[in-house]
Amino acid sequence: MKTYLKCVYANKFTLTGYLMIPCFYFAITYLPYHKMFIENESTNESTLFLLLILIALSVSFNIGCLVVTCFGADTLKAYRRTMSHFKDWGAIDERFENQYAHYCGKCGVRLAKKEIAKLQKPH
Repeated sequence: MKTYLKCVYANKFTLTGYLMIPCFYFAITYLPYHKMFIENESTNESTLFLLLILIALSVSFNIGCLVVTCFGADTLKAYRRTMSHFKDWGAIDERFENQYAHYCGKCGVRLAKKEIAKLQKPH
């Protein structure tokens, strides 16, 4: 689980998707019932409709971030594969890093390389 959380943090799209979940919960449960919308006479249906459209667009973006990044699974897979490669061969070749063409894989490789650099750093 700790490794997965590190990978989520390294992949900014997955992190954004997970961080937006509490924001949606707040927006869906609290904002429509806020006193400003209930007591304010100037608030009309178009304002509430606009708010709901913004929430729907945000939810779509959130779901997109999580689904496109496979909830961070590709980053985790690349991280584990890079660490395994390092344990087997003792180094990470540039060709290994370049085999990942997409963002998620590159995030996993970068995270693994950072951790490898920390391990090799003399204290």
